[in-house]
Amino acid sequence: MSSDSKANTRKKGVNTEILVGAATIVFLTLIGLLAVLELGPPRIMIYTGASPLNTGLLGASDLYSETKGMYPSTIIITNWSMVRNIIAGCKNAVMITISPEIPYSNYEAEEIVRQLSQCRSLGFLVADESGNTNSLLEAIGSRVRVEGTRILDPSTGLPYPAAVFNTSWGYSDRVTLDIASRLIIIEGVDQGHGVLVSGVVPAAYIVNQTESRQTSTQRIYLDVTIAMEERFGSVTVFTIGDGSIFLNQIMRSQYRDKYLELYEGVLRHLCMDQADCLVLIDASKYIGGDPVSLINRGVNPALLVTPEFLASAIARIIHPSTWFPPLVSQADNTMRGLIAISNLAKILIISTSVLIISLVLLSKTPARRVDTPIDARYIGSEELVSGKSTKDLGEKKLGRKDFLEIYRAIDEIIYSVTGTRLSEPSCSKRLAEMGVDRNLAEGFCKYMRRTALRAMLRRPYPPILRWNRAIERAIDMYHEISISIDMAKTIHREYV
Repeated sequence: MSSDSKANTRKKGVNTEILVGAATIVFLTLIGLLAVLELGPPRIMIYTGASPLNTGLLGASDLYSETKGMYPSTIIITNWSMVRNIIAGCKNAVMITISPEIPYSNYEAEEIVRQLSQCRSLGFLVADESGNTNSLLEAIGSRVRVEGTRILDPSTGLPYPAAVFNTSWGYSDRVTLDIASRLIIIEGVDQGHGVLVSGVVPAAYIVNQTESRQTSTQRIYLDVTIAMEERFGSVTVFTIGDGSIFLNQIMRSQYRDKYLELYEGVLRHLCMDQADCLVLIDASKYIGGDPVSLINRGVNPALLVTPEFLASAIARIIHPSTWFPPLVSQADNTMRGLIAISNLAKILIISTSVLIISLVLLSKTPARRVDTPIDARYIGSEELVSGKSTKDLGEKKLGRKDFLEIYRAIDEIIYSVTGTRLSEPSCSKRLAEMGVDRNLAEGFCKYMRRTALRAMLRRPYPPILRWNRAIERAIDMYHEISISIDMAKTIHREYV
């Protein structure tokens, strides 16, 4: 077998390997895309409200961090059925719930108390203004209930009254509330409850949640109870009718220390100053979901701008299940639209598309060279002058690189005779001065420059070019130039 046959066989083998490899990659990519579409986007749970998992302004993640710093055995509870092994045999446990969005059912409240009853002593911090914790307070055995009303400042009519706290552990201060509710005591509970009023609003309007000062009875209530402490048996309950004072927006404000002092005092009192106190922060009664579902529920997106929300939103947007089905649907609608149009329009669209694709493909440089490059160093100037090589060159399959070799050879000869390059603007003028027809000189220099730029891929036109014909024309034009200025004799004298 000849060397050319071996080379061709080797090339075919390489082409087959490339084709098989490319097909395999495409096939595996399609399988991976289908698998990703089937799984759907990653679900990053985003919590709203005063959840300790919410890092937004209305969350309580900062409170969790402060609690964790005080008591390392602090745990966020999202499912109370999973805490049996966590609290088994504990000495002292404290449960904290802050403004739950979902009410506790009677069964859930009883289950929580039953789980916590494994500990020797219990403490509860209930901060709520909606009344969603009343079932929990009932299951604990508390006499306190959250009325679910709104306390308004009588001087401004706004839900930001000032409360005076005086607690059993000696804390005393004046704290501004944020949308608080009055606490009440129910009758009919077993005696033996020690109930202490720990905080009051000296004077306030009390309205329903939907009422304002203008629609209220205008009655001013004195010493409105806002915080209570209860003790019965081994249980201590501290209830505050406002959970907003423990949110991130407060913990990140300039008034942080005032509110944090109140919270730390309550927590130490409930933990009985025991360093191994087990603190359980409830996170099971808050609305959660992915960004789309939360927005569909009417949650204000401005309240969800957290790192978790942004990460979940970006993951949802870039996932193929978000953009691929609409893309396929759009492509399907486009195809249906094309099928519905007239036959003449179909022909025009198909013809135009084929023409554009053909021009683009043909204007590109072939990936592999199948022709044999010509080394212009072996083409003598005498052969170019006489035109003997024109026929020989036309018999071979030539490319743009071959034209560049011919261009350089002719450029060197023109330069040696006229002192100017083909690429210089003075090319045609200098040739005309040496006896060449002006139109011929201008056409020759212009053609050589433009074709050379096309060969160097610096010019897209003409999109389709037969390089054999381009080289033949270049040599023929050069032959006419050389005859006009008797270039052959000039070169011959230089060689002699």
